[in-house]
Amino acid sequence: MYRSIAASTLALTLLAAPAVAQPSPESPIAQHVPVGQGIDGGERPEAAPELSVGLFQDVLERGESAQNSKDGTVTYYRLPRPAAGERLSISAQLIVDPMREPSSNRSIGLSAEIVGDTGNRCSGSETARTSRNDIDRLALVTLITERLEPERDWPRSGCLADPQGQPWLRIERTGEWQDDQPVPVELRLLREPAIDPTILGEAVTEDMTPHAVQLTGEATDVSGGTGFSTATALADGSIFADSILPFETKYYKVHVAAGQRLNYRVVMGDSREASARGVTVSTYNPLLEDDLTLYAERSLRREDVSSFVTQNLATAVSPDLVESHGRYRSLSVPGDYYLMISGDARDPRGLNPLKYEIAVELTGQALNATEWASQVQASADSEAGIGAQNASADTWVPDAGQLGALLGGVAVALGGYALWWLLRRRRHG
Repeated sequence: MYRSIAASTLALTLLAAPAVAQPSPESPIAQHVPVGQGIDGGERPEAAPELSVGLFQDVLERGESAQNSKDGTVTYYRLPRPAAGERLSISAQLIVDPMREPSSNRSIGLSAEIVGDTGNRCSGSETARTSRNDIDRLALVTLITERLEPERDWPRSGCLADPQGQPWLRIERTGEWQDDQPVPVELRLLREPAIDPTILGEAVTEDMTPHAVQLTGEATDVSGGTGFSTATALADGSIFADSILPFETKYYKVHVAAGQRLNYRVVMGDSREASARGVTVSTYNPLLEDDLTLYAERSLRREDVSSFVTQNLATAVSPDLVESHGRYRSLSVPGDYYLMISGDARDPRGLNPLKYEIAVELTGQALNATEWASQVQASADSEAGIGAQNASADTWVPDAGQLGALLGGVAVALGGYALWWLLRRRRHG
């Protein structure tokens, strides 16, 4: 099981290495360049390529039109069938250029579901939409399968539990905005290993109290990434300064170990002449799920100089929450947690940047197990090397220096998770 965790984490990290942001032809705003192995989805399940653990990119050619609401691009991908006790996490995000069709008030969206051989849905479905007026809402969907025992759950749970069944990911591009233009989509797949529920500690059932971030001092200038896969890393206990334009979205990440809680504060700078009307702040976990924090309020206006928004995870990250529901289950996953800041696109005026600061503070005791992590990393390195040799021409392959940096980050991530498992086994052994 430990080797599965290591290999999955490394595979995603290698494929999610930073891409080069390129400006839109119509705007100085940097647009996200899709990252991952190139793949061509099938129009029918039998023609679908297989997804494995990692990050992929495809292109959805068309959306819905006013004449026919059923002609959006539908694409299928073959999924690995989860073994007993495993869960799959699949996310898909349209990489939308907000500067195309600038006068449109239409929206663009994405829907996703897992289906079986007969086309029947065998897991939950998700739909998301965005538009120029709601640029902080991503066309992003995340599906997480149930944890199944085939001999017990078949046939009640359909194709995921069927020992002979084949699950497929079905995604469809929807909406009329940019309906005649191809739009890239990023796909990522993670496999969560089976667990022994007897080693789980007691899960929390209530939110922690709010924590005020009171860091002071000079801010360090940073530039946020253009997507989750290019997010800029922010260090604990530090303050950072950045700026944003209307229709722009910037991404940051903070590594949160088991036992830690992420708290951050966003402060409005002196931006009364900014082009964006304000900013909106969002938080995502490593599986790209949101709804993780205590407060619903997450917006700041340019006129309110020195106003701020503080966000706290509802509770500390803990694998004890893995069998919980809602946002508590979403906080069971240690790893990179993402901060997304969007420039309010309504009533833009010129190209003056809106300035803000981000202060990051982690509370709680992080677990660490460097020696154990280095042992499982050696196995992960070997498996990743085999995968890189078979990568397609569209896959990013790191050089020696980049690989070393990536492996260091993965070892830290694995360390916290590893010690938690070991402590639980000793406690219940």
